Amino acid sequence: MVAGNQVTFLIDGPATYAAMLETIRNATDHINLETYIFEDDDVGHRFADLLLKKQSEGVQVNLIYDSVGCLNTPAAFFQRLREGGVQTLEFNPINPLKVDKGRFLTHRDHRKILIVDGSIAFTGGVNISRVYSSSSRSLEHREGNVEQAWRDTHVQIEGPSLQNSRNCFWTLGQGEKDRTSPNETTFPELKQEGERWWRSSAARPARRTGSPRCMYLHSFTLKGSFT
Repeated sequence: MVAGNQVTFLIDGPATYAAMLETIRNATDHINLETYIFEDDDVGHRFADLLLKKQSEGVQVNLIYDSVGCLNTPAAFFQRLREGGVQTLEFNPINPLKVDKGRFLTHRDHRKILIVDGSIAFTGGVNISRVYSSSSRSLEHREGNVEQAWRDTHVQIEGPSLQNSRNCFWTLGQGEKDRTSPNETTFPELKQEGERWWRSSAARPARRTGSPRCMYLHSFTLKGSFT
């Protein structure tokens, strides 16, 4: 438990996407995004286009996505991001040529985390997909058209709890870097400017949240490499 935070509840996709996209637009140093699903649809392209725009402006964008969650997303979608300078990591690839025999394919990364400039974080249940585009309070949802009005909640966090999100994101990335050779990963080095929060927090033990099983899955069953 960490006190002293400002937390804003974001009900459903429309409110969540509006807040996330506005925060990304205002980024000045770095954007760290981790998601289970990143679809090649109108919502996915809104995020991808904006991430590429910020990368072109000198804001470093780092992306972690799940291999199973993005199974239907074409490789070209992520290749476009890589070519634009976005550092990407595919979690636990299902490609038999990349899979780690010491891990199970059922170990997935369901976390949805967005951290911008080390000052604002988002987390919750909303993936990047058009199924979250409509409000669950809409007529479509009441009539049972769930695909057009998927129900979920996100939160926007400002305050010391950002420490947990930061540690989750970078522990995953740095862990993958340590498990692979320099030629197999391009997980970005920590910059002299901007991400000072990692330098200042590394000397302090991270506060663990969630059940031990969740911590185990999140900390030790991760597979992928930034490319």
